[in-house]
Amino acid sequence: MLNQNIPDTFNVFFNGWNRKDTTSPSGVGIHHPEGDLKKISTYDKPLVTAYYYSIQTLSLAGNVDCDPDGHGVTEGGSSGSPIFDNHGRIVGTLTGGDSSCDTSYLDSPDYYGKFSWSWDKNGSDSTNG
Repeated sequence: MLNQNIPDTFNVFFNGWNRKDTTSPSGVGIHHPEGDLKKISTYDKPLVTAYYYSIQTLSLAGNVDCDPDGHGVTEGGSSGSPIFDNHGRIVGTLTGGDSSCDTSYLDSPDYYGKFSWSWDKNGSDSTNG
């Protein structure tokens, strides 16, 4: 909760979110793999609904490039990072998965806890989780 206005000089940008139970055909994830500098991973195939330890998630498998331009897959340390839809709104947060830049794991999935699931199915209301 903010108790005072944020100074304009901070150039703050607040992310929007989408709590509808929809998927996205493309977008980006912003994360810090292995505690590294910020990386932006792009995807251009639709997110699909899946379950990860009984939590409804959005699954992303083999949809990001592992290349030297920094558009790589997530790795340990990326947990909790947001995934954005094609309109720049958060639709999930990284919950788990096996993807990495190791060639044997390139097509392994990442699981992003659905924002729509967390909003009204994981707790008594939107203020209590």
